[in-house]
Amino acid sequence: MLSSIGRSAIRRVVAGASQPSTTRVFQSVWHLQAAGVSKSTDNALSRTQVSFEFRRFLAAATKATRASKTSAESKPKTPVKKAKDKAAAKPKTKGRPKKKKILTPEEKAKREVQKLKALVLSPPKLKPTSAWKVLFSELSVPGQAVSVYAKNVAEKYKSLSPGELEAYNHTANQNKEANEVAFKQWIQSHTPEQIRVANNARMLLKKRTGKSYPLIPDDRIPKKARTEHALFTQDRWASGDLKGIKFSEASRILRDEYLALPESERKVYKDRAEADKERYIQEFRAAFHRDPPYLHKQATA
Repeated sequence: MLSSIGRSAIRRVVAGASQPSTTRVFQSVWHLQAAGVSKSTDNALSRTQVSFEFRRFLAAATKATRASKTSAESKPKTPVKKAKDKAAAKPKTKGRPKKKKILTPEEKAKREVQKLKALVLSPPKLKPTSAWKVLFSELSVPGQAVSVYAKNVAEKYKSLSPGELEAYNHTANQNKEANEVAFKQWIQSHTPEQIRVANNARMLLKKRTGKSYPLIPDDRIPKKARTEHALFTQDRWASGDLKGIKFSEASRILRDEYLALPESERKVYKDRAEADKERYIQEFRAAFHRDPPYLHKQATA
């Protein structure tokens, strides 16, 4: 018979056989060994009996431990739940829409003028091209009113000697040549389309403000095609027959003459107008790489 200590150790081995931990098994073994060497009066078994009981329960515990490990390995792993996505950020609450300011007619006109001024293009500043302007630029005082030194310039100009006047004229002629070169380079730095838009803006500004906005001359922009009546009027003015006649009276005479033209002569002007129209189309395409606007209107009409 085993002692009470031995039986307790065996019960612990049997109870812990289903646990996968080997530490508890060896703890039970230690208790069995301690029980086997104990000299308690209640122990009636010999060392051989204790060793036999120990080996039997050790084998049972080892078998149970292996079975527990096998079942634990074969058990499907529970997937780890991923952390929930953060809640979508709440859309920002839009503030109250700003009320669109209602412009007065004067404010609208002012804004239109500002937009047009941004399109006019500013040519380079030119040098004075006359003896008077050259002298005036020399004697001008920055920051001083023109009326203050204009009188002195006039007196100085009147007192110029022929040699001095010749020198000022020479400077003016040199300035004129330099201006032509500088202006041509400035024109070439812009496309014909930019010059065309700038001239349109200048014409509108002249109507809106009443101020002078001279058109920018550009030889690359084709001249508009002339009509039959325009060609006839041009020829009649060039003849010199209307010299000294008021424009209003001359216009009436030209209208009557054009209406009285025989069909053969009118056909001549009609053919010239068609040729001039074709010339304009070709030059417009070469300058702007597109057809004139009126061709699109005719196609969609």
